[in-house]
Amino acid sequence: MGAGVRVPTPGGGSVSLKVPAGSTDGRTLRVRGKGAARLRGGGHGDLLARLRIVVPSKLTKEERDLVERFGRTQADPRAELFAVE
Repeated sequence: MGAGVRVPTPGGGSVSLKVPAGSTDGRTLRVRGKGAARLRGGGHGDLLARLRIVVPSKLTKEERDLVERFGRTQADPRAELFAVE
C-alpha cells in the first residue's frame, strides 16, 4: 500500500522517505545527497535505505477474515505455471 517513513541521516537529522506500494523486503531506496560527507569535500553522498517488511504473526479474527476475502479476489499467480496449452 506504500507509506511515508522518517529515516535518520549520518549528519544527525532525518529525511522523509516515500515507500512505493508493492515494495518487497530487501529493496534498496536511494536518497540523493543525504548520505555521509565526501572525503576531500564536494558535498554529500547518497543515503541508501534497505526496506525491512514485517508481516504480523498474529491476526485478530476480523483481520484474518479480511485477508481471506482479499485473497479470494486475487488471481492465483501459480495458475499459469500449470496451464496446459
